Amino acid sequence: IQYVTESLVQGLNITIENTDNQPNTTPNTDMIKKSNDGLFRCKTCGKCFELRWKFINHVRAHVKHYKCSHCEKRFTMRSCLIRHAAMHTGAQLFKCDICSKSFVFQASLEKHKHLHTAEKTVTCSNCQKVFPGKRSFGRHRCKAVETLYNCPVCDKQFKIKQNMLDHQTLHTGEKPYCCEICGAFYSCERYLKNHQKSHIEKTYDYPCELCDKRFSARKHLQAHMLVHTREKRYACEVCDKKFATSGNLNRHKAGHTGVKLYGCPICLKRYTTAYALKMHMHKHTSSKPFLCDVCGKGFTSSDYMKRHKRIIHAGRRDCVCSICNKAFIFPSSLNQHMLVHTGEKHHERCDHCQKKFYSQAALTVHQRVHTKEKPYSCEVCGKRFGYSSSIQMHMRIHTGERPFGCDVCGKTFNQAVHLRTHQRVHTGLKSFSCESCGKKFVDHRNLKQHKLNSTINFYLEITLSLLDIHFT
Repeated sequence: IQYVTESLVQGLNITIENTDNQPNTTPNTDMIKKSNDGLFRCKTCGKCFELRWKFINHVRAHVKHYKCSHCEKRFTMRSCLIRHAAMHTGAQLFKCDICSKSFVFQASLEKHKHLHTAEKTVTCSNCQKVFPGKRSFGRHRCKAVETLYNCPVCDKQFKIKQNMLDHQTLHTGEKPYCCEICGAFYSCERYLKNHQKSHIEKTYDYPCELCDKRFSARKHLQAHMLVHTREKRYACEVCDKKFATSGNLNRHKAGHTGVKLYGCPICLKRYTTAYALKMHMHKHTSSKPFLCDVCGKGFTSSDYMKRHKRIIHAGRRDCVCSICNKAFIFPSSLNQHMLVHTGEKHHERCDHCQKKFYSQAALTVHQRVHTKEKPYSCEVCGKRFGYSSSIQMHMRIHTGERPFGCDVCGKTFNQAVHLRTHQRVHTGLKSFSCESCGKKFVDHRNLKQHKLNSTINFYLEITLSLLDIHFT
């Protein structure tokens, strides 16, 4: 295996151009002064700092000293350029075999591996940060700040003032950080950096051996494997529902707390999660950035777009039972189906109706039929629901989203069941028949209305006949 080194980069004509001589690389420390609010403010991006040395380091980051001669892209650090050079050379970075984090130099990897050696590491009891030894931990304790900074809007506490300032932009709607590629704005620098990763072409080097899906990072593959193992380690203490990842649990718990920290700067509506606010903002911008590559239809989120492609286009059912070859759209449906073949026993019983379930989570959801509990609340109109799937369908009323389209006439629907019912108009299939007269109908609602009309007409005829007898 050929690994990335500086000599390899130079040998492949990807040179490092150090522009230390360019003007204004480092700010004149004598001219640095605090603004009226007592903070150091960057004139380039507007970011504020409490400490002078952090401000100086930040200003230097705006000047990109090192240039790749292959693609002219510039970087602030030498190591970043060498890491970038791997894209052109095809060489490998040094990767940690424990957590898959990659490093430009082997020495950096060896230093990093100390973090995984339990007997040598020290964990800070205040911030949970892990240090490779007592000396580095001692330096950290000297810098540790015990003062807590409260957000004046929601009273959330932060140990670092800069984090509190970044957090405040969620309330004010301020977005000073702009992506140079697409022009998108973000409230803090880390959100911008996460976004910029979407512009980098990913390599999917981690395949799942069970379903052939591929992932760009080992941690994403590990999270995906929980779908096959049905392992859900993170449980909600309110409703006992379990989740495969902590992120999914946190998003779920926001629905229970009802605390709405995220406000829309346009209409002032508030939401419990940043994701809900982001989805709401599409109403004002009419933005549907996620496009289906089959039909070109736009969606407000990638989840909606992926679901649309799975269900509408070609009816993809990639999850196939290895025993009976029955196919399913979702891995969770296949896992539930496999219990039919494995003969796994029910082990959770409902106290109300004695019905049995495979898991405590399934039992908890079922019991809402008896308790009438509705833990999910719509953030727009306040209507409550007993199931997460119900509130997802309900939200389409507010967003106007109709993700299910008819391939024949183009008519769209907000639920898949409505699309299937509609498609019978084109196929002429009438699956619902009246047992009294034999008349057939396209859907059960038409049959129900037919039965109701027949009943009304029956009693009306009896009433009229009795009236005729009475008055004759």
